Amino acid sequence: MVGRSKTTGPARPHSTKGGQPAVRPLSVAVLVAALIVIQPLALSAWGGPLEDAGAAYQRGDYPTAARIYQTLADRGDANAQNSLGVMYLYGQGARRDYNQARKWFRQAAALGSPAAQFNLGDMYFRARGVEQDLREAARWYSRAAEQGHAQAQFTLAAFYLIGAGVRTNPQKAAYWFERAAAQGHAESQQELGKLYGAGRGVPRDLVSAYKWLALSRANARNEGVRVSASRSLQLVAAGMTPAQISEARQQASAWRATPSKVRYQ
Repeated sequence: MVGRSKTTGPARPHSTKGGQPAVRPLSVAVLVAALIVIQPLALSAWGGPLEDAGAAYQRGDYPTAARIYQTLADRGDANAQNSLGVMYLYGQGARRDYNQARKWFRQAAALGSPAAQFNLGDMYFRARGVEQDLREAARWYSRAAEQGHAQAQFTLAAFYLIGAGVRTNPQKAAYWFERAAAQGHAESQQELGKLYGAGRGVPRDLVSAYKWLALSRANARNEGVRVSASRSLQLVAAGMTPAQISEARQQASAWRATPSKVRYQ
């Protein structure tokens, strides 16, 4: 886990009149809103036909992209299989077909594609073409998370936090939030900060809470996440000393993301 500061706040978490923490825990609604299925990407690092397919996709030439992906997918290319699955999922270049999407995600997932493993888990979570199965979703999210897929790590952490498809386990939730937070995943940084602020799954540490919430606010691409992180940051700061806030800001300033070595295609 993240190294804990020795400076912890003596104050109790702020509460509402009903005694509930003012820093709201992750909800199912927040989890659903944060999930985004990976899109086919055009990365020059891959080169060749896969790059051509990605370029066609980016310019909106879905039939060409689908045709190239199909050829590569038939040859066993996991990246093309995942991209083809996404196109079937959204009806791009062909009619939307959840069965075909699941077929190609499953083939790519079997070949070790973390993006396909995440996308397959997402289908079971969102009940796209199948009955919702949170246990099956958790199984595929776990496989992707183990490979360093930040969004899968966040989702798996959320599952452990709210007991979706797995037994509630705040310690495991904190572990996976931290893995994603280390990559710069703003939503995970926010949730990890909340856990430190509440002492849930990790020892209560307001310096670490402030650090992760500040990083979430700085890294957020979504205005809603930025606003939420700012509010939580204010609540945490209210129970800290100036020295603690100074230490937390120094830690946040010195922090650097550690990107996963796994390419998500």
